[in-house]
Amino acid sequence: MLEELGCVKASMGDLILRTETAGSYAAMLVRYHYGLLKPESVSK
Repeated sequence: MLEELGCVKASMGDLILRTETAGSYAAMLVRYHYGLLKPESVSK
């Protein structure tokens, strides 16, 4: 039905994101791209 109306299927390949995790995943990708992902030291 939707294809008859001109809608097109979109895919990100094998990557499946839920709406709950898409924002945090995108933020992680941006931080990785700009080199902002650094391990923090954990004090015990």
